[in-house]
Amino acid sequence: MALGAEATRSLADKRTRVVDLGGAFVTPGFTDCHVHFTMGSATIGQPSLREAHNREAFVKVIADAAKAMPAGEWLLGGNWDNDSWGGELPSRDWFDTVSQQTPVAVVRYDLHMIVLNSLALRMLNLGEDTPDVAGGVIVRDGKGRLTGVFKDAAKDMVIERIPRPTDAQIDATNRRGIQLALSKGVTQVHETGIDWNTFESARRIRVSGNLPFRFYAMTPLKDWQKLDAIIKAEGRGDEFVRWGGCKVVFDGSLGSRTALFYEPYLDDPKTRGITVTDPDEMRSLMLAADAAGLQIATHAIGDRANDMVLDFWAEVARVNGPRDRRGRIEHAQHLNPASIGRFAEQGVIASVQPFHAVDDAAGRCAASARNGSRPHMLSNRSSGAARMSRSVRLAGGADRSADRAQSGGAAPDARRGQSERLVSRTEGRDP
Repeated sequence: MALGAEATRSLADKRTRVVDLGGAFVTPGFTDCHVHFTMGSATIGQPSLREAHNREAFVKVIADAAKAMPAGEWLLGGNWDNDSWGGELPSRDWFDTVSQQTPVAVVRYDLHMIVLNSLALRMLNLGEDTPDVAGGVIVRDGKGRLTGVFKDAAKDMVIERIPRPTDAQIDATNRRGIQLALSKGVTQVHETGIDWNTFESARRIRVSGNLPFRFYAMTPLKDWQKLDAIIKAEGRGDEFVRWGGCKVVFDGSLGSRTALFYEPYLDDPKTRGITVTDPDEMRSLMLAADAAGLQIATHAIGDRANDMVLDFWAEVARVNGPRDRRGRIEHAQHLNPASIGRFAEQGVIASVQPFHAVDDAAGRCAASARNGSRPHMLSNRSSGAARMSRSVRLAGGADRSADRAQSGGAAPDARRGQSERLVSRTEGRDP
């Protein structure tokens, strides 16, 4: 391989095929190491609340979309960001009157919260007597009435009750996502799966013989035995669709005030965050799946969550012995400075999303939460903590939904050098 006109000409001979691109820009295909592909692809054509920066704009998007839909059809999508209008969470009271015949369930852009209108709550049999969900939060007002907002595991419970699209609809959705990704120069993704939809869809599209894209499709860690059985029966896939990794969510997110920290949130001192997965259960799952030779990706955002997951990884290595396990911590966002070096010492990959270094670590979310002052793995490269991070193996991803991709992709990765950006998007797959 050579780069530059003189270098490439020096390697040419009579067999060399020269393609003149007429001055167009060419780049190798990018690998995005952290996406939720089916979820993101489904937002193509759905109402987007990404540019709704106040309550009035939020309600108008819902109202316009509901008017254009048949009565009873679910209005999904969303990608709202309450921090863009000051932090107040939306409520079903905001948009009930403009969606009386349309069930609404729209997610926050980080996928850790969802808000429903009253019709959707009734259709899903959710009410004031709905019990709290372990690893999640059901937001209620001062009188115990549901506001319509569900966080983390409670959000997952809601999504599981919403009618699922057919396999054909999911495949069509992902084909649209594939074309959008290719148009942006992305040719492979790591699906950090919290369900089986992308795994199963990618395999079906591959069998059809028309897949111009590559997937490394992870599945939920709680289902590791199912994945292990597939590997024993079929292997780990081919160059276009591979599998062998499991994903688990340990804490929440900064924007939802559910990322797990040692100190309380500045704007909500009653909480330090939550664990979405029980620590003892997670430790047991990691030990078993790793012993089976599976790769494991563990979501952790807060400083306490990252320390606990690093402890779990240390125990896994001690109990199961050394191997090329390529364990990952997804996000690795807000860290104790002393913990950054542990990633390199333990051989744990930090699967980071540069946009979060701008948004969570130094942006709107951090402004209202003391915890945002914790260093991000990609923070100021001149600091002592950042110098330690240079020895950490990184996997880079967007963790973005399709509405952001359509508007030009994630925020500029200004905190890192060009070579680091290229390298970080190719690490992190299983051996």
